Amino acid sequence: MRRLDHSPLDVEKVQKTLDMLRGIYVARLSTTSAANDGHFSMGWLRVTGIYLVAQLAVFALVKMIFRVAWGALAGPYLCFAASMITTVFMAWFLNTRAFGKISPRQFAFGAGGTTAFLVLSANGAFAYLALVLGLIDRRIVNDWSIWVIVVLPLVLFASFGTYRIAYHNAKLRLANHGKRQ
Repeated sequence: MRRLDHSPLDVEKVQKTLDMLRGIYVARLSTTSAANDGHFSMGWLRVTGIYLVAQLAVFALVKMIFRVAWGALAGPYLCFAASMITTVFMAWFLNTRAFGKISPRQFAFGAGGTTAFLVLSANGAFAYLALVLGLIDRRIVNDWSIWVIVVLPLVLFASFGTYRIAYHNAKLRLANHGKRQ
């Protein structure tokens, strides 16, 4: 049986490590609370960064599966990034800056518009990626009847569903906000 040699603990190193971890924890709490207060701060930027890294991982898988050059995937990557980041910013603005200043119907209309933008922009990004990968023909993209038959009902369904949910939630939030004061 082997006997382990126990060396004495270096108290200074342990104290420095604990101080460093405590500083990281306090910094994380301050950015998290600022993000929860509705400030445009590190919380929003952290979410954006995590999304962009996850999207890059998905595009790395697409590159490996379809054997496409990185240059060809740059355009679709930027389309997806712009689509999602713009939608997240619009939802953040609507939820934090405009919520108490507009009626529940206006809030729901904004939420439905944000959903319509997401569906349309994501659809365009998927179509662009499919064109780059050669999965669909350019004639399909140029034919508007396909987009009207497929995409328009999806946009209307998603927007109307979001409008209904947002309207009821906005009424409840305003009712609860009035009870707290």
